[in-house]
Amino acid sequence: MHTSFVGEFIVGFPYRRVKIPVHTQDHCPPEARLKLNIDANFIRSTEMASAGFILRNHAGSILLSGSLSLPTCSDAEEAEATACLQSLRNSLSCLHFPTLVELDCAEVVASLNRGDKLLSRLHFIYVEIKKLMLSDTNIVFCKTERGCNLVAHELAQLARKSCTGIWHYTAPESLLHFVHVDYVNSNAVIL
Repeated sequence: MHTSFVGEFIVGFPYRRVKIPVHTQDHCPPEARLKLNIDANFIRSTEMASAGFILRNHAGSILLSGSLSLPTCSDAEEAEATACLQSLRNSLSCLHFPTLVELDCAEVVASLNRGDKLLSRLHFIYVEIKKLMLSDTNIVFCKTERGCNLVAHELAQLARKSCTGIWHYTAPESLLHFVHVDYVNSNAVIL
């Protein structure tokens, strides 16, 4: 796994500068590990949100993918946090190995990795996610670039078009090309 620290992100309230791991290339997790990519789609004008997620093993094979409608959200951070919560709930039964969870929202990743009490207005969502983690402490949250979260992004877009579902060992046929391209790029090395 290649992780780099790319700058500092201003996150949370009160605003603090923190360094969080950022994956700058898509990659496969090390052997005997899983990778869960999660993304949300949020439309400010309607406050509608959706989520997409894909769980893969160390070889890049799909274990689970999903396209979910989310409840109304007030902003993108709430949509990303809710997407994380719902995606973890749906995939928890498959997380039999240490799991790297990648999101493209720095605020959510920083809040989940913070050990202190959260002062966020989304505290209730983060508490629910941390409760889920109590059953599996081998979950690590990382920020990834948007371009490395393509399949999860497309799954979230699919849910926005009212095509929701959970797929075991595959993804919707219309997205299999993205899955293949994503897997081909997964061996990139960060120098």
